[in-house]
Amino acid sequence: MRKLIFLAMIYLVVGCKKSSDTGSLTNNSIFGKWKLTEYYTDPGGGGATWQAADPNNLSTIEFRLDGTLNITPSSVYNSDHFKVLSDSTLIFIRGTDSLPYRYQFSKALLSLYPPCIEGCGDRYVPFF
Repeated sequence: MRKLIFLAMIYLVVGCKKSSDTGSLTNNSIFGKWKLTEYYTDPGGGGATWQAADPNNLSTIEFRLDGTLNITPSSVYNSDHFKVLSDSTLIFIRGTDSLPYRYQFSKALLSLYPPCIEGCGDRYVPFF
Protein backbone atom coordinates (compact mmCIF):
# COMPACT_ATOMS: atom_id res chain seq x y z
CA MET A 1 0.00 0.00 0.00
CA ARG A 2 2.85 2.40 0.82
CA LYS A 3 4.44 1.71 -2.56
CA LEU A 4 1.18 2.59 -4.31
CA ILE A 5 0.85 5.88 -2.41
CA PHE A 6 4.52 6.68 -3.05
CA LEU A 7 4.14 6.01 -6.81
CA ALA A 8 0.98 8.13 -6.95
CA MET A 9 2.78 11.03 -5.28
CA ILE A 10 5.71 10.79 -7.70
CA TYR A 11 3.29 10.72 -10.64
CA LEU A 12 1.55 13.87 -9.38
CA VAL A 13 4.78 15.76 -8.78
CA VAL A 14 6.31 14.83 -12.13
CA GLY A 15 3.07 15.34 -14.08
CA CYS A 16 2.34 18.87 -12.81
CA LYS A 17 3.64 21.91 -14.67
CA LYS A 18 3.68 25.54 -13.70
CA SER A 19 1.86 27.74 -16.24
CA SER A 20 3.17 31.15 -17.32
CA ASP A 21 1.52 34.49 -16.61
CA THR A 22 1.19 35.25 -20.32
CA GLY A 23 -0.95 32.17 -20.91
CA SER A 24 0.01 29.00 -22.67
CA LEU A 25 -1.46 26.43 -24.96
CA THR A 26 -1.16 22.70 -24.45
CA ASN A 27 1.48 21.16 -26.76
CA ASN A 28 1.49 24.23 -29.02
CA SER A 29 2.51 27.82 -28.69
CA ILE A 30 1.93 31.07 -30.51
CA PHE A 31 5.26 32.24 -29.10
CA GLY A 32 7.78 33.09 -31.77
CA LYS A 33 7.96 35.19 -34.93
CA TRP A 34 5.23 35.07 -37.61
CA LYS A 35 5.08 36.54 -41.14
CA LEU A 36 1.85 37.90 -42.66
CA THR A 37 0.83 35.93 -45.76
CA GLU A 38 -2.85 36.82 -46.22
CA TYR A 39 -5.40 39.36 -45.05
CA TYR A 40 -9.19 39.49 -45.14
CA THR A 41 -11.36 42.58 -45.28
CA ASP A 42 -15.02 42.96 -46.12
CA PRO A 43 -16.26 46.51 -46.65
CA GLY A 44 -19.81 45.15 -46.72
CA GLY A 45 -21.91 42.89 -48.86
CA GLY A 46 -20.18 39.65 -47.87
CA GLY A 47 -18.10 39.24 -51.03
CA ALA A 48 -14.64 39.45 -49.52
CA THR A 49 -12.04 36.70 -49.76
CA TRP A 50 -8.54 36.17 -48.38
CA GLN A 51 -5.97 38.21 -50.33
CA ALA A 52 -2.22 37.60 -50.58
CA ALA A 53 -0.08 40.00 -48.57
CA ASP A 54 2.36 42.19 -50.46
CA PRO A 55 5.74 40.36 -50.36
CA ASN A 56 7.54 43.69 -50.88
CA ASN A 57 6.10 45.09 -47.62
CA LEU A 58 7.03 42.46 -45.06
CA SER A 59 4.82 42.48 -41.96
CA THR A 60 5.80 40.36 -38.94
CA ILE A 61 4.61 39.83 -35.40
CA GLU A 62 6.66 38.24 -32.63
CA PHE A 63 5.03 36.92 -29.45
CA ARG A 64 7.73 36.81 -26.77
CA LEU A 65 7.65 34.62 -23.67
CA ASP A 66 7.68 37.68 -21.38
CA GLY A 67 4.37 38.91 -22.88
CA THR A 68 5.89 41.60 -25.09
CA LEU A 69 5.32 42.02 -28.80
CA ASN A 70 7.65 42.99 -31.61
CA ILE A 71 5.53 44.12 -34.56
CA THR A 72 6.82 45.31 -37.95
CA PRO A 73 5.55 47.74 -39.03
CA SER A 74 4.69 48.87 -35.50
CA SER A 75 1.46 50.60 -36.50
CA VAL A 76 -0.20 47.33 -37.56
CA TYR A 77 -1.62 46.42 -34.14
CA ASN A 78 -0.48 49.49 -32.14
CA SER A 79 0.33 47.29 -29.13
CA ASP A 80 3.43 46.33 -27.23
CA HIS A 81 2.14 43.54 -24.95
CA PHE A 82 -0.30 40.65 -25.16
CA LYS A 83 -1.95 38.06 -22.97
CA VAL A 84 -3.50 34.76 -23.99
CA LEU A 85 -6.92 34.45 -22.34
CA SER A 86 -8.02 31.09 -23.78
CA ASP A 87 -7.39 28.75 -26.70
CA SER A 88 -9.31 31.17 -28.95
CA THR A 89 -8.94 34.65 -27.41
CA LEU A 90 -6.00 36.91 -26.67
CA ILE A 91 -5.72 40.60 -25.92
CA PHE A 92 -3.32 43.15 -27.33
CA ILE A 93 -2.26 45.74 -24.75
CA ARG A 94 -0.80 49.25 -25.01
CA GLY A 95 -0.59 51.20 -21.78
CA THR A 96 -3.99 50.94 -20.11
CA ASP A 97 -5.81 50.11 -23.37
CA SER A 98 -6.52 46.56 -24.46
CA LEU A 99 -8.30 45.01 -27.42
CA PRO A 100 -9.53 41.40 -27.57
CA TYR A 101 -8.77 39.31 -30.65
CA ARG A 102 -10.06 35.91 -31.62
CA TYR A 103 -7.40 33.61 -32.99
CA GLN A 104 -6.95 30.16 -34.50
CA PHE A 105 -3.64 28.44 -34.21
CA SER A 106 -1.73 25.48 -35.54
CA LYS A 107 2.02 24.95 -35.78
CA ALA A 108 1.95 26.15 -39.40
CA LEU A 109 -0.72 28.90 -39.36
CA LEU A 110 -1.83 31.68 -37.01
CA SER A 111 -5.04 33.55 -37.87
CA LEU A 112 -5.88 36.74 -35.97
CA TYR A 113 -9.38 38.25 -36.02
CA PRO A 114 -9.77 41.74 -34.54
CA PRO A 115 -13.24 42.95 -33.57
CA CYS A 116 -14.66 44.13 -36.92
CA ILE A 117 -18.26 44.80 -37.87
CA GLU A 118 -18.01 43.47 -41.43
CA GLY A 119 -15.24 40.93 -40.98
CA CYS A 120 -11.47 41.13 -41.11
CA GLY A 121 -8.45 39.04 -40.26
CA ASP A 122 -4.78 38.26 -40.86
CA ARG A 123 -3.04 34.94 -41.51
CA TYR A 124 0.57 34.35 -40.52
CA VAL A 125 3.08 31.54 -41.03
CA PRO A 126 6.18 30.89 -38.90
CA PHE A 127 9.05 33.23 -39.83
CA PHE A 128 12.60 31.98 -39.41
